[in-house]
Amino acid sequence: MKTLPHPPIDKEPAPKVPFVRRAFVSEELPDFPGMVITGHARLNDGETVLKLTLVNEWGEDDERSFLAWVPEHTLQTEDAGAVYHYWESLPGGRDYQLGYMHQWAANRRLGRDDQHNVKWEIFRVLDFRVRKSETELLVHWQGYREEESSWVSEWDLDQQSPEAVTFFWKHHMKSDQVLSRERRRRR
Repeated sequence: MKTLPHPPIDKEPAPKVPFVRRAFVSEELPDFPGMVITGHARLNDGETVLKLTLVNEWGEDDERSFLAWVPEHTLQTEDAGAVYHYWESLPGGRDYQLGYMHQWAANRRLGRDDQHNVKWEIFRVLDFRVRKSETELLVHWQGYREEESSWVSEWDLDQQSPEAVTFFWKHHMKSDQVLSRERRRRR
């Protein structure tokens, strides 16, 4: 499915992304036939959550059909196709809806790198390679299809998400070979 085009970034403000308190988020997915994703929000720490509702017989959702807010990564693990379809059905897709395109444009206007202060959510690290004596990790980004994964320097990724880097190495090497961040810093 192709993502719908987005409104002009220079003429339209970034879409308002509501905030949800963590207390209202379920780590477990409800299991109901007819359950659909009908919205998205952020937690205070920046994590994306998705709104699950039951669609009534008229194809509409209302407050009575609300089931739960769930972390996007939880739903992507269980039903990645539903997550991709949701974002691709919105104008501009995930990049536009979460304000990334507006952040990139603002960074360009200020003469900065597009990615300056943009915090991406990592779904999982898939692989590693060494190029020009630098280790790079292949990152599958949260909310995006696996074919949209990209190579990122291990150092850059470790700055943003040390737990994702440590998790990857613990599962790809013998655990006694992986140094904790504390032990690496002391060396």
